[in-house]
Amino acid sequence: MDGFAKMRELLIKKFAPLTWVFIFFFSLAAFSSAYWFVFVHPYFWIASGRIQAASLQIKSPEEGILTQLPLEPGDRIDRGALLFCLENTRLAEEQKRTKLLLSDLDKKLLSYKNQSEEAMQNYLSDLGVKPQHEVDQHLQTLQATQLKINQIQEQMQTLSEEERHLLQQQAQLSSPSTHQAIVLKRQKAVGDFVQIGEPIATVLDLDSCWIEAKASEKTLHLLHIDQEVDIYLAAYPQQSWKGKISWIGPATLSQLEGSWLSTGEEMIPLKISVRAEKFPLKPGLSATIRVKKIY
Repeated sequence: MDGFAKMRELLIKKFAPLTWVFIFFFSLAAFSSAYWFVFVHPYFWIASGRIQAASLQIKSPEEGILTQLPLEPGDRIDRGALLFCLENTRLAEEQKRTKLLLSDLDKKLLSYKNQSEEAMQNYLSDLGVKPQHEVDQHLQTLQATQLKINQIQEQMQTLSEEERHLLQQQAQLSSPSTHQAIVLKRQKAVGDFVQIGEPIATVLDLDSCWIEAKASEKTLHLLHIDQEVDIYLAAYPQQSWKGKISWIGPATLSQLEGSWLSTGEEMIPLKISVRAEKFPLKPGLSATIRVKKIY
């Protein structure tokens, strides 16, 4: 026993410095890991993101019959592309009536101008030659024709404004797209009659894409409105984009609520806005969000 004790004491003395070295390096590694986790890599991840886009209904600005509708479900629409064309019988009849009235007034205007010129010539040629009452008759004719000319010009100006208004309404019946969009559904077909405000098609507005995600309630204290985040898409693994948290909603019920698997943990819905020019405008793609911890 004495020999064993002496050997044990000798081993302790021999390896004691190595023990302190091991304890030192172990503590250093633990401290470095904690420092890296808190300060060097202060992020957490949200893996439930998905690109969303607002749905819009394309509605008829006037009543009429659809003559063109080059929209099919799944089609991508570029800004400025033709959405539909309408033929409005009321507008067409009003335009026809306005043109006929303008044409008749133009003929009358030409006739009265000719009468005015003739009366002026007669007045000048008879002035000082024929009796005064005949000269006065030419002057009266000149004044009467000039009054008619003024009245016709006023009527033509009113009709021209009406025609311009009708043309503006007609231009609305040929509607170009003001957004980038994807066609979801057509409510009408070529040849259908549509009322004012009646939906023609439903599209996804790609100009207003955002990302919806759900974060654990444990991270709620780390989330803030306008907080910048990094966005990663599974479809584009070599790229990332910048975004901002634009909305933090109320807690939602756990998907496992009421089951024996439920942990009682609630999820917080988020909306993340993306303003990058080259961000893929493809609703439905999954996204992972990296959030920097801000205490």
